[in-house]
Amino acid sequence: MAALSTVCFFSLIVLGVSAYLISLTEQVGFYYTFMAFAVAIAALTLITFPPLLIISFIRKGALFNYIIVEVGVLGLFWVLWLATASYTANTLVLLPLDCNFIDPSFVTSCHELQAIHAFSWLNWLILTAYWPFLLVMALIQQNRGNPVWTKSVGEVDMFAPGVVVATQVYPPQQQQPVMYSPQPMQQHPQMGYPPNAPGTTYSPVPTQGGYTPTQPQVSYAPTPTHQPQQHAAGGYPQV
Repeated sequence: MAALSTVCFFSLIVLGVSAYLISLTEQVGFYYTFMAFAVAIAALTLITFPPLLIISFIRKGALFNYIIVEVGVLGLFWVLWLATASYTANTLVLLPLDCNFIDPSFVTSCHELQAIHAFSWLNWLILTAYWPFLLVMALIQQNRGNPVWTKSVGEVDMFAPGVVVATQVYPPQQQQPVMYSPQPMQQHPQMGYPPNAPGTTYSPVPTQGGYTPTQPQVSYAPTPTHQPQQHAAGGYPQV
């Protein structure tokens, strides 16, 4: 914040001196363009930076105070003050460095021009030191896991260490042996027949071709034939 306050103070000096020189040159009917440019940039700086400082104190979390917004604004004014200092230096090349003029009024105006040139470069140098520092530190904190882009500069510790994610280490679990109760062996029924049980009669298995096997034939004893009675020799049968 001290850097921005210093830029505001130097901008106020540039604005006052440039406006005074413009008022002097307008008396003779002209003014230098670089003076008007310096007035515009100094006025724009005084419109932008003081609210940036005030809001950061009275309101936390405002969009205007986000670091990403501040980095963009500082980058823009870094370019504008570089242009102001270069434009003024291009004009002062035509003047002697010691402002050795016969007319004392020209000597005073020459020193005032040198003041505009000097404070313009000082503003640019301050922004050159502060803007890259803020950008680089914000990138470093973002890489360390600290979100800073949506916070103000006063809320962020630019030198904070990285966020360490604690990983909980669990002790190795010892696998308990699983105890199984002995299961009763299932008694499989014995193949065959129980004792004193009649056997099962199986029908004959049909043979190939669909014919049943030849049944054994029952043999019958021959019927005895009737033998004729023998008669006594030489005799005839009795009637």
